[in-house]
Amino acid sequence: MATVREREWTHNGATKRGWEVRYLDPSTGKRPSKTFKLKKDADAFRRKVEREIEDGVHVAPKDSATVEAVCDLFMRDVEMRWRDGRIGQGRFRNLHVAINRHTIPFIGQHKFNEITWQIVDDWYRKLRENGLSSGTARQQLFTLGMLEDFAINLGVTKQKIINDYRKSLKGGSAVKIRTFEIGDVAKLLEALKERPTRHREKTHAMLNCVVNLALFCGLRYGEIMGLTVENVDLNNGTLKIRHSLTKWDDLKPPKTKAGIRDVPMPDHLRELMRAWMATWVSEEERGLVFRSVTGGPITGPKFHLTHWRPLLKRAGLGDDESDRLHFHALRHFAASVLVANNLPLPDVAAMLGHSKFDMTLRVYAHPLTGIEQRRTAVQGIADSLV
Repeated sequence: MATVREREWTHNGATKRGWEVRYLDPSTGKRPSKTFKLKKDADAFRRKVEREIEDGVHVAPKDSATVEAVCDLFMRDVEMRWRDGRIGQGRFRNLHVAINRHTIPFIGQHKFNEITWQIVDDWYRKLRENGLSSGTARQQLFTLGMLEDFAINLGVTKQKIINDYRKSLKGGSAVKIRTFEIGDVAKLLEALKERPTRHREKTHAMLNCVVNLALFCGLRYGEIMGLTVENVDLNNGTLKIRHSLTKWDDLKPPKTKAGIRDVPMPDHLRELMRAWMATWVSEEERGLVFRSVTGGPITGPKFHLTHWRPLLKRAGLGDDESDRLHFHALRHFAASVLVANNLPLPDVAAMLGHSKFDMTLRVYAHPLTGIEQRRTAVQGIADSLV
């Protein structure tokens, strides 16, 4: 158990008084102490220590590094993983920003094992007050949770305050992505048939392939740009998804094992890809299928600005700036169509690169039928049973 006693000492010729908390740390066998100016603070610390020792989560304050010190060790580890190729450059930079812009300036001075729920809550609220969206603030909280796991592995702390706080924020309505309806897709495909006068033939052929790859195969944009010649099997009509291209033009493996998959192509897409590869694919050391006219990467922002948005406008789908259809919505449509056409859910999940089909249903699959079609289905079920 911890004890509190009043003590007196001399420092630089001045007599000082305070209240010392001393206790036995069962994990080390040592007797650490901490001195407070006020007895009420010493008593509060004593109760905290006794509770932590009983719960088996106590680490002596003098053995605990500050948040900033743990951040420094964490980023060294992150940099090593980036240089080893275990994470991409984009991920490395995102973590660097999260740590140096949103973590150290706010809570870097605190000792890690003295982080409390209130400190984390105040930090999160400051992020929101500084203009970060709810989604971005939660991403910073996720990074802070990674930092806490790292600190636990170092033996700096034993508590999971940050990860418990993250759980308290679960729930609420996620921002819904605007999705394509069947009529929208018909307009989009119709608009693709005609090449705009200002478009080069290669540019239009690329756009046609990219849109169809997302629409019928459910590929992410990075996966499309990461396709290599050796992974496009035209004879069997199969795409071997083995990489994703980052905005830094780095080829990286999929995030999970489920992301490594083979995806079938419909016949018309196989012919589009055959024509593209026979006519437009140039030599590139990594064998990438899609590159710009100058041989560089076609970044996501550039594709959306110069190709995707003009296509939506030509299809009559891009008038509302505040509710524009995202390119990723094509992947959502692909999932919905596969489900609507009775492909088993585990197969839909596998085709999209999900390890579990509940993710596919919860996030990607959307209604495609109208009220009359649903009414017909319900009436048919009733007629067969009643």
